[in-house]
Amino acid sequence: MAFTQSDIAQTLKIDRTTVSKILSGYQLDKFSPELVTKVQENAYVSGYQPKNYTSSIDVCYIFPCDAVSFQQYTYANRNFEVLLGIQQTISKTNNRLFIEKYNGNPEKISLSADAFIIWELSWDKKLLEKLKSAGKPFIVINRIFPEYTGSYVIHDWKYYVDTAVQCMLRANRTSLAYVTDKKSRGEEMEEIQRLLRRHRLSLQNKHIFYYYDTDTIKLEKAVHSIIRDKINGVIAANDFKAYTLRSEFLKKGINIPGDISLIGNHRINNINMHDFPITSFFTPWFEIGKQGAVSILSMARIKNKKAETEIHKIVKPVFAGGKSV
Repeated sequence: MAFTQSDIAQTLKIDRTTVSKILSGYQLDKFSPELVTKVQENAYVSGYQPKNYTSSIDVCYIFPCDAVSFQQYTYANRNFEVLLGIQQTISKTNNRLFIEKYNGNPEKISLSADAFIIWELSWDKKLLEKLKSAGKPFIVINRIFPEYTGSYVIHDWKYYVDTAVQCMLRANRTSLAYVTDKKSRGEEMEEIQRLLRRHRLSLQNKHIFYYYDTDTIKLEKAVHSIIRDKINGVIAANDFKAYTLRSEFLKKGINIPGDISLIGNHRINNINMHDFPITSFFTPWFEIGKQGAVSILSMARIKNKKAETEIHKIVKPVFAGGKSV
C-alpha cells in the first residue's frame, strides 16, 4: 500500500496540511528548518510518491576541480565525504548519480542531468543562470557567497569561529590571530570581527594571515609576525594549517599551548592521529551531502510546481576537543 501524506503527518504527529505545503515547496520559510528536514526525510525513507511524481531523476554532482584545490589537504577529503553522503542517499532510490568536473561550460553541464548538487560555485552567475533558464533545479553545498539567494546546504562556520573564540577566552587568550587561505573572503572577515566585538575583542588586519596550505614561505612569515607581536591565541581555518603552525612554533622554541593556544577546524581523523591532537571541530560532511541529496530529490521529483520556496539548511560542526588550548 502506497505511503501517503496522512501517513507522514501521523508518523511525525503534525497536520497533513503542513506536510502537503512542505512537500510541494510552498511557503517553506514559514516552517522551521528542522521540521522541513524531518518531513522531507520521512517522505524519502517511506518511498512517498506524489501524483505528479517523476519516476527517475538523473542527478549531477558538480565539483570545480583545479590544481589549487588539491593543494589543500581537506579539499579532497571533504569532497569524498560529501559525495559519500550523496551517493548512499541516491543509491537507495531508483535515481541515478553522475559526477562532472566543471570546466566553465554551463551549456554542456546543463544538458548532463535533470537536477544538480553543486560544490560551492555560487559565484558562477553564468552557470546558475543557465540552469535556471533550462528549468533545472539545483542546490549549492558547503559555502555560498553573500549575494547568492538560491537553495543551499552549508556548514555553520560562524558557530565554529564563535566557539573557538570562547575557548580562547576561557584560556585567557585575548591577543588573537586568524589564519585562512583566501584573501577574497571579505564577508568572512567582517563576520569574524563582529563576533569578536561581541566578546569585546578585535583583530588587527596585520594579524589576519592568508596562504594556501603548501606555501611554506608565507607560513614562516606568519609565525615570525605572531611571535614578534606576542600573539597568544591562533585560530586556523583547518587542521593542516594548525599542525604546520605548531611545527614552526616548536622550531622557534614556542610551546603549544603553554605560550600560544591553537585551534584548527575540519578535523580529519588520519591527521589527528598525530601524537598531539589539535583542538578542533568535526564538520559533518557526510550529513551535508545527505541533506543535499534529500533536498534536491524533493525539489526535482515534483513537476510543474507553481509556488516554490528555496531550501536553506545550515549544519553545525561538532567541537572535537584536543590539547592545544
